[in-house]
Amino acid sequence: MDVEKLSVRQRGLTLLEMLTGMAVALVLLSIGIPSWATFTQNNKIVAARNQMMSTLAHARLAAVENGQFVTICPSSDQQTCHRDHLRWHEGYMTFIDNNSNRRRDAGERRLLAVAPPGNGIQIQTSSGRKSLRFNQQGSTSTNVTIRFCTGAGSKTVIVSISGRARLFDKMSDGSPVTCST
Repeated sequence: MDVEKLSVRQRGLTLLEMLTGMAVALVLLSIGIPSWATFTQNNKIVAARNQMMSTLAHARLAAVENGQFVTICPSSDQQTCHRDHLRWHEGYMTFIDNNSNRRRDAGERRLLAVAPPGNGIQIQTSSGRKSLRFNQQGSTSTNVTIRFCTGAGSKTVIVSISGRARLFDKMSDGSPVTCST
């Protein structure tokens, strides 16, 4: 009986096995962590872009249903419009624009307010496009490209004159997306 007890092998790791396992884990982590950061930052851009697509669809539908102009503009307080096409990342809002002046005046009903996306995401529209307005037919008066940028990547939403919004990973001319700083 004593001979059988001595032949039972001890379970455990040797120092060499443990060091090898740790080296493999470190290599996997050094590859995986930067990829994970890029993945999460890309998802934040996608979420911000999807929020904008939802807002555009809501504004277009409201314009058609109400038979009135509906304006979307950048706004940090969700009450007044900024007149700067580079400040959409501070938040934006949609409202019924009764007098079609692209500014929310007293008595004009706000439809939707969107908080800033945060996370270092920049949202900018085409130069000179300080707001976007849908008319009673659901179309706009101009094309607009809305850029979403971070250090990890960039994407766009392109709105045509017909009011149709589409997702794209480049500018409308096919060039890479860039945001002003």
